[in-house]
Amino acid sequence: MDQELLSLAKEIMKNENEKTLAIKTDKESTKTSLPIYPAITNLADVEPEEVRFLWPPYIPFGKLTILEGDPGLGKTFLSLCVCAAISNGGVLPDQEGKPAIQLSKGRVLFMTAEDGLADTLVPRLEMMGADRSMISCLTGWRTADSEEEMAFSLADVNVLRAALDETRPDLVVIDPLQAYLGGGVDMHRANETRPLLSNLGKIAEEYSCAVLAIRHLSKGSSKALYRGLGSIDFTAAARSVLTVGQEPVTKQKAMAHIKSSCAMNGVTLSFDLHSEFGFVWSGVSSFTVEDLLAVPSAVKDEEMEKDNRLEEAAEFLYDVLEFGPVESKEIEKQAKAASIKWRTVQRAKEKLDFKAFRRGDRWFWPQLSRMSEIKNGIDGADDISSDALRLKGSAPSAPKEISGIFDDWSSIGTEINNREMTF
Repeated sequence: MDQELLSLAKEIMKNENEKTLAIKTDKESTKTSLPIYPAITNLADVEPEEVRFLWPPYIPFGKLTILEGDPGLGKTFLSLCVCAAISNGGVLPDQEGKPAIQLSKGRVLFMTAEDGLADTLVPRLEMMGADRSMISCLTGWRTADSEEEMAFSLADVNVLRAALDETRPDLVVIDPLQAYLGGGVDMHRANETRPLLSNLGKIAEEYSCAVLAIRHLSKGSSKALYRGLGSIDFTAAARSVLTVGQEPVTKQKAMAHIKSSCAMNGVTLSFDLHSEFGFVWSGVSSFTVEDLLAVPSAVKDEEMEKDNRLEEAAEFLYDVLEFGPVESKEIEKQAKAASIKWRTVQRAKEKLDFKAFRRGDRWFWPQLSRMSEIKNGIDGADDISSDALRLKGSAPSAPKEISGIFDDWSSIGTEINNREMTF
């Protein structure tokens, strides 16, 4: 009797541990008993870990980051700027737009399907002061018994692992992502792209490297999160999404942080593409991602609003500087009290075309005289001559082409502006 009870208990336990899985074949419907062993992790056994960032909060380690934007707006330039900073242990901007994020020197694995190495990537990296010995490119692969090089795709997981084992990069750049999906993969079908993206995320976590994938935008949706080319699964799989666009008024380029699963979204950073210096960060942008992606007809009201803000900032400068020069730090303090963004004040200064000067180790903005022909605001400032503005004590500034290139302007005689540093 005891033996029968024991056998019955064993049978019950077996049925409990080995669920019955129904499998239907094309030929006939049958039921086959297959053992199922679910992978279950009790969260009490998991030690919490903080997310590490290559560039906080924009690019996390061990995760997939997507950088997207329309052609010609500087996506590749921006990625190369990050590569250069990693290669030589340089700096990237913080949440105030200042060059304050110090990177550890590391390696980069770059994949490009659109730009030549010798005529495009290398000249741009040299322009940015990169240590090219720390940057490698994955151009293809071959077997041990063949000299023929084959094209690489993200489906070639073993090839990617071998490349990562050899280079041990801190950053992997894929430019553009759609070029490496492999033949036969429709990037608009989630069921086809999801496995590739999942593998990419797992490999990033396994090798503790950041993966930056570049993709183009579509013309369809007005919402930034849905503008990326291909399935929404690309955006869903990424832990961070950066969008490059153009400011509607200034025409400056800017990078907006539209998704972050690892931290609060970072501020929008503006930048310029310079023929001599390559990539130049120029501070925090006041524009939203909707502004950056909007078609011209859709931003007329926004442009008018920005013009009004610029006019307000110009009137503010006339009031503050009416009775004599004022230290730049005091102007910034008063602008903050007046709820006028410092970036807008700087743009008004540029529009009015006057220069700062230095007394000792302090910088001052000169006295301004308000003339009748410009009392209506900055709208007519384009035609203001030097006779229309009375400037006192102004000192020569550096040429505009090299503004913000040096850490210390004391030997040149112009105002230091940390928000316009190049690195």
